[in-house]
Amino acid sequence: MRAVGTNALADGGAGDDEVVFEEGADAIGGNGSDTFYYIAEPLDGQAHEISTIQDFDPAEDHLEIQYISGEFAPEMVFIFEDWADGQGANVLINGELAIRVAGGAGLTGADVTFIT
Repeated sequence: MRAVGTNALADGGAGDDEVVFEEGADAIGGNGSDTFYYIAEPLDGQAHEISTIQDFDPAEDHLEIQYISGEFAPEMVFIFEDWADGQGANVLINGELAIRVAGGAGLTGADVTFIT
């Protein structure tokens, strides 16, 4: 399942799913062990849309973030911040909110697979 663009929705439904989404898209894994693949772009102060994982379960789901790296690629710094209510976490790229992860409280860089 893949969602691209603002207001797009990738809904994996029941079962184990691979859900691919980009800037501005929302992702739902549904029941089962799901892998969420986010395709990251540099967000150095540019206008952008925030993505949301609506049902992340750290006991069975996994987040992978793919980004371009190398000599000519811009540096990308990832920061993870828990929500004040303890119900989720934000993923910031270069200081800009990129992904809201409902259910992702406690998520850290060690929990995420980074693909370059």
